[in-house]
Amino acid sequence: EGLTAPKLAPRSGYWNFRPPGAAGAPVPCHYVVAGDEGRREVPPVVFLPGFGVGTFHYEQNIEAVSQATGRQVFAIDWLGQGKSWPQNRDDLYGLKLGIEMWCRQLIDFLESDVMQRATDIDEGSPKNRRPSRRGSVLVGNSLGGFVASMVAARRPDLVAGMGLLNPTPFWGLWPPGGASVTGWDGTLPAPEWHLALGSAWFDTLRNPATVQLMLSQVYASQERCDDALCRDIVAAASREEGAEVFTSILFGGRAPEEFDDLLVAAQSSGIPLTLIYGQNDPWVVPVWGQRAHRRLRRAVPYIELEPSGHCPHHESPLCTNAVLVDWLTTLDDEAIPSEQQSRRLRRPRLAAPGDSFTIEDTGGHHVTATRIDGRARSLTEYLAELIWG
Repeated sequence: EGLTAPKLAPRSGYWNFRPPGAAGAPVPCHYVVAGDEGRREVPPVVFLPGFGVGTFHYEQNIEAVSQATGRQVFAIDWLGQGKSWPQNRDDLYGLKLGIEMWCRQLIDFLESDVMQRATDIDEGSPKNRRPSRRGSVLVGNSLGGFVASMVAARRPDLVAGMGLLNPTPFWGLWPPGGASVTGWDGTLPAPEWHLALGSAWFDTLRNPATVQLMLSQVYASQERCDDALCRDIVAAASREEGAEVFTSILFGGRAPEEFDDLLVAAQSSGIPLTLIYGQNDPWVVPVWGQRAHRRLRRAVPYIELEPSGHCPHHESPLCTNAVLVDWLTTLDDEAIPSEQQSRRLRRPRLAAPGDSFTIEDTGGHHVTATRIDGRARSLTEYLAELIWG
């Protein structure tokens, strides 16, 4: 099905992003893309990474999903991570890194010339084609899922669908305006004592031993958190400006909207959604997925992968790819001409609660994807439903 495509190197590119508060040159922000313009009747896919990683975290998903669906598939690096950095250190000054900046960055990318070409859908003859949403299908893990939800709620015109992979349901320690109670709101340059604290914390987090320990805690399959992944994460954090950027993020504020409210707003705008969770995630445990599912009135697919942890796309790429392609196939119905509906290969494997399939994933371990109805299955889940509703 194209889900086991070999790990290939997608084409790299950069677009120029002028961040809010920037006094210097625009920042060249990095993206990768697979596929040659794709099927023009369907929107492209944009993968959004979690915190501390980058486009490399989707290396086994981008080509595979593109080949299986015929779509163009992109992934981006957040500003201050991966390969998205100002050309000069002084260009950081005046910037406030964090969730609001990344939301602005994603909107800028979706409105860039790169994506305008990718989303210029060939509508064909009106009598033969159902209306389809313009924009891009956003697929985000952890932090990437939260930012995707912000953009979907604020700019639904840019979003044709949204798949969330263990999205973090919260971000930031401080109110939306930043840590003003400490005398600084996160706008660079950082005061001396803030930078000293941020640098010490940053150096601890990017230590290879710390990275390996954290990965071993959030991956159910230990062979997937190998030395190569650790090296990629450490390399992404090796820039000399890294401590300043981390300090700005640390003291910056959270989003003004709650995650649940963002999801409801996206759903109210008619954006197709799916929730995909690694069941063995010790951070975003299943009760968070069930809470999100209840907020959406259980009207969207809620899929659990087992065994799999916080980053199912990387830990269990073949199973995650199959789930994504299964869902993207259902979105195709809105874009494929009515007389061509017979081209559809099969009924979706996860069409109803209780449906499941098992795949032998990388490393030879078997992963099962199951569509869940969202009802509580344990005392913890019963209590969470009682408290949160």
